[in-house]
Amino acid sequence: MAHRILRPGVRANYLVVRKLRLVHHEGAEQGGFGGALQALLGFNRCEFNGTTLRLEYDASQLHISTVLAALAPFNLRSKRGRFDRFRLSWYHYADSNAYANARDTGNSACSQSPLRFR
Repeated sequence: MAHRILRPGVRANYLVVRKLRLVHHEGAEQGGFGGALQALLGFNRCEFNGTTLRLEYDASQLHISTVLAALAPFNLRSKRGRFDRFRLSWYHYADSNAYANARDTGNSACSQSPLRFR
């Protein structure tokens, strides 16, 4: 397996890869959105081929909705097909779950209820 190069502050345990199919707009081809994404805390890298944006970021620090909000000023938005909406909902759920798990300091495992130790 190839070793990935991570930007400072990005934790490998929470590194996720997201692929978004974007609606083609005129301002999207200049690629000015790369700097806006690089400024986000927890962002690692992106690749854009004209219709598909491949993102890598730390899900414990960054959420897909934050990434989409950063793309909005550049007239970029995800496609609204059924599969694209499902994928975006899954990304939202998985990012929220990773964010919550990164901040959970509980000392119980899944099979051990915290109520058991009271």
